Amino acid sequence: MPAPLLLTFAELEFLLASCPRPTEPIRERLRLTPNGPGKGVMAAGLASLVIRGLCVADPADPENPDGVTLQPELLAVTATLASSHTQTSAGGWYGEQAATTHFFDTPRLRIAFRPGTFGHFAVDLGDGAEPLSKAVNAFVDWCARDGGPAATVVQSTAGGDVVSLAVALKPDGTWYLSDDADSPDHGTPTSRAVIRRQLADLLDRAPDLQSAAAGPVPAARPHAGA
Repeated sequence: MPAPLLLTFAELEFLLASCPRPTEPIRERLRLTPNGPGKGVMAAGLASLVIRGLCVADPADPENPDGVTLQPELLAVTATLASSHTQTSAGGWYGEQAATTHFFDTPRLRIAFRPGTFGHFAVDLGDGAEPLSKAVNAFVDWCARDGGPAATVVQSTAGGDVVSLAVALKPDGTWYLSDDADSPDHGTPTSRAVIRRQLADLLDRAPDLQSAAAGPVPAARPHAGA
């Protein structure tokens, strides 16, 4: 499996500035600073990309008056963010640890952002034709890999259509399913197979591309008991 591309928040802010569409919903979903970055952050992002060889600065090129050329992997990231028809966030807890992955989908590419420490993101490129539920179910299984307690909250926006659900695994092996994102372990006892089908029903759908995108997944924390 190829290693993920690592981007700092400043590098990501520089890339978002080159997207032709309004990027505030994307920035909000990724928990970046509201109201856009300062000039210092943008300059730091560009300088970092140039030093790492991910971006080439050549102001003397008459065909590139801005003087910046992105390497192919960054072009793929920027193009996917700019044209994504579906944005999905999955937040999970396993024991006392937490993890988050944000998915952005186009018909050809899926990009996954995994926030890390010190303001960096691990970025993976995948196949946009793969069912979204497959990627989200893999996240659920990862959170539950050691058994309970574990919980996952999912929110997905396709145009103006917003869906969400929460699942939890108790230490006794019982799964719970809830449509209340604030209470992932206060749902109905169910099976892992039912959760897989529910995720497929909610996520593997044709988006309404004419509607506006919605906000980020709400914060949630599993409670101690059902």
